[in-house]
Amino acid sequence: MESGAGNVHSVSETSLSTKINSTMQMKAAFSARNDSSVPVDKKNTDTQTSVTLVYSF
Repeated sequence: MESGAGNVHSVSETSLSTKINSTMQMKAAFSARNDSSVPVDKKNTDTQTSVTLVYSF
């Protein structure tokens, strides 16, 4: 969280990691970014969802 004179900016991230087998792993994540002061035509919160696969050799 960052706070300034005219804006408060916060970020929250939640993730889950798991080992699929001896060579593969997976991570699923959800991130939400919020600003208290944005232009009139914009939303206060941006969200992002991701899935990452990792292969080890």
